[in-house]
Amino acid sequence: MKLTHKIIHILQQSKYPFFVFILLCIQLIYMHYTIVTDKGELTTFAYLENLGTTLIDAGLLLFFPFLFINKRKYIYIIFFVLIDILLLTNIWYSRNFHAYFPLSLITEYNNLQGLTSNILVSISFLDLIIPFASIFALLIIYHKFQPNISWKNRLVTSFTFLGTSFILITAFFALIFLRSSTPKEKFIMPYAYTPLETTFRHGVFYYFFIQAWNSSSQHYSEEELLKLKPLFNAQSTGIIPEQNKNIIIIIVESLLSFANDLNFNGQEITPNLNQLKKENTYYNQHVIPQTQLGESSDGQFIYLIGLLPLKNTVTIVNHLKNKYITFPSLLKQQDKIKESHMTIPTGPTYWRQDNMCQHYQIDTLFSRNDYPQRQAMWLNDEEIFKLAQSKDIKMPQPFLSIILTASTHSPYNQAIEENTTFNFPKEYTQELQNYLINLHYTDRQIGNYILFLKQNQLYDNSIIVITSDHEAHADFLNLPPSLKHITHEIPLYIINVPNVIKRSSHDTIKQMDIFPTLLDLTGIQSSWRGVGRSLLMSDSIANSNREKERRENAQKISDIIIHSDYFKTYQRPNTN
Repeated sequence: MKLTHKIIHILQQSKYPFFVFILLCIQLIYMHYTIVTDKGELTTFAYLENLGTTLIDAGLLLFFPFLFINKRKYIYIIFFVLIDILLLTNIWYSRNFHAYFPLSLITEYNNLQGLTSNILVSISFLDLIIPFASIFALLIIYHKFQPNISWKNRLVTSFTFLGTSFILITAFFALIFLRSSTPKEKFIMPYAYTPLETTFRHGVFYYFFIQAWNSSSQHYSEEELLKLKPLFNAQSTGIIPEQNKNIIIIIVESLLSFANDLNFNGQEITPNLNQLKKENTYYNQHVIPQTQLGESSDGQFIYLIGLLPLKNTVTIVNHLKNKYITFPSLLKQQDKIKESHMTIPTGPTYWRQDNMCQHYQIDTLFSRNDYPQRQAMWLNDEEIFKLAQSKDIKMPQPFLSIILTASTHSPYNQAIEENTTFNFPKEYTQELQNYLINLHYTDRQIGNYILFLKQNQLYDNSIIVITSDHEAHADFLNLPPSLKHITHEIPLYIINVPNVIKRSSHDTIKQMDIFPTLLDLTGIQSSWRGVGRSLLMSDSIANSNREKERRENAQKISDIIIHSDYFKTYQRPNTN
């Protein structure tokens, strides 16, 4: 009878804390299911894992508050405010970057400049579930929790939830043992390649742990390094151009191949880009994006270094100080250019562009701070290209000029200018229509810039590369399922091609192929040629077993080089 009485007493004591526990579980589940929008790869067991780890997370989060907070109930307000901030930050971040919020970005608050509209568009009415659940929990705490609960009773309540968490954790490890997989195979390795799904399955505390582990642990073995090291270098085509030309790289924000062949009422969306196809231009509309959490910064990383970014973190934040072999540095070392500069629409510190330029070994960075009478937080594309023109014309030739655009950046809740030209199909969402109107505006600015180059005798003496940093995401465009395929490819234009590119413009290529292509177009002789395939590489070499193996292991090679800081720690490749 005494045992029964104690059990009943414990259950009565835990009744209202249990309601608070359930409300916190609802908040956590809402966050996870909101962040992982594509659940096609999740198994039934993954959903069960998510439920189990949610119970574990809630029990662990509430253990110390239940144990130590007694009379000072206002501390619960601080606790739930912090919980709400954590959950909503992850939800709103995921709607822009399709990932859980990386802890390494906590100090990157300056990157919110100019993103107010993105944040506002990210807010959904259903997100009220988070603060409302907290309010209900606080009402229970203030009106139902006894004011003077003894230490013994609080200890029993807290350890009831902690014990439940411990039992569930033990069950998970037992299942791992029964499935004959090690903790590393279950928890560590999957996060490297599927961080979103892995976090969904293993929960918040797992995410905190794995983020801390990622920042302090070696992610490769010496055996892996020795095995893949022979694949790090690639063969040059040996092509030497007749003269060194300016290299101009225009990275258009969220440029989709889909848009380039569209016309409505006889009016093209991108008439100027389409005109460039008819000139001495290699055009490929089947480029597969390979960016990860860093989005735009990842695009620059791929193009200027030739490596793929890490899948589970923002590469430039955690590994910016590494030593890299970069396209600008190779141009400078081999006397292909006299000067390099980059023009961006934001402030110089946004996404660490100033530090990135130093590590890419770009001589000068021009930003909105260099534009006279600037008004907005970001320059629009007309202002960007005017700023680029004013700098390009003064530079000693040959030079490297990199231009980043911004006017096609999400969100697409409004257009830059009024639509008086296009009669869009009914199936086009308002967001897609706005995107196409903005792209039409950007295309006009590219056309004006090309005209400037021609009028100032810079065009014929320049290799001009136009591509995108990454795709425009289907969620931002609010696309129906029938149109989601339009976001899968981005275009590549190479204008004034100095050598014949025999690779078919209908072939599917990847972002990683652009770096080695730039090296071959400019005659760079270096054993480091990135992890992709140059468009000038002959089929006989490209189809060799070694080259196939290099491409198949592109991500692993990139991961090892980045994590090991290979170019600093080990031998730098020959750049002569």
